[in-house]
Amino acid sequence: DIKTLFQRPYMRGIAFMVFALALVSTVMNLQVYAQIDDAMAHKNYQAIYQDWDPQGNYFEAVRDLRGKSKTEAHQVFERLSAEANTGTPALTPENLEKRYATYQSELEGETRKLFSNVYFWQGILGIILLGVVARFLFQYVGLSWSTILLPGFFVIVLIALFFPLETLLLQGILIGAGALNYSLNNATKELLYTPTTAQARYQHKPLIEGPIMRLGDVSASVFKIAMTSGLVGAAVLSQQLQSRILLGMALLASVIWILLIWYTGRQYDKNQKSEQKSRELDLA
Repeated sequence: DIKTLFQRPYMRGIAFMVFALALVSTVMNLQVYAQIDDAMAHKNYQAIYQDWDPQGNYFEAVRDLRGKSKTEAHQVFERLSAEANTGTPALTPENLEKRYATYQSELEGETRKLFSNVYFWQGILGIILLGVVARFLFQYVGLSWSTILLPGFFVIVLIALFFPLETLLLQGILIGAGALNYSLNNATKELLYTPTTAQARYQHKPLIEGPIMRLGDVSASVFKIAMTSGLVGAAVLSQQLQSRILLGMALLASVIWILLIWYTGRQYDKNQKSEQKSRELDLA
């Protein structure tokens, strides 16, 4: 099945579309979530510890307490209390622990609120795209252009993520990517299957939507794990360099996605315009 799938350019385009979507969206989410987490953690730290640490010198030490035991956290707060309590106010380790509990609680609440807003506006934009925009695009523009909207969006976003972005813009990226994927891109993908033979749909669609999609998820995760474990010890890669390598890999996948799916979309449009529509596009 895999051999025949990659021998058919039309179906190969759909397969890479699904693979690249899983890979690129995983990389994008990793980078966006990391920037959102960092920005919100800074914001809440400043609100809770501003009077004690106005310069934010101990932000990283406090942030690294996530996942550590109470005993380990207390030891850290004892060290910070001894180092930082040369000015006003002088906070004991117990005072720092109480503030840390408030910091964690408020950070979790703000994060949930942010993602709740993201999911809400994803739904609204998805309805608009599917109910209004998709009909216009499919009827008057064609699938060749419709298929490259999401990878084109990813190319722009991945380039932007090489730089620090504001939280509001990061929310906009999540909203746009989610709405384009779950509404417009899914509808486009299902349309691409319609001119293929029944054999191709039964033989290749389960392979594409199952193992190939999961392979995209796993590829991004395994690549990140490989960098953070093996390569870091050997090459001492910084966190920033790791992010740039991941973004570069996703950017390359997005460009290949555009090239392959453009061919598939063009074949679909040609077939729709022909007087006698073929159901053999998977063999093209």
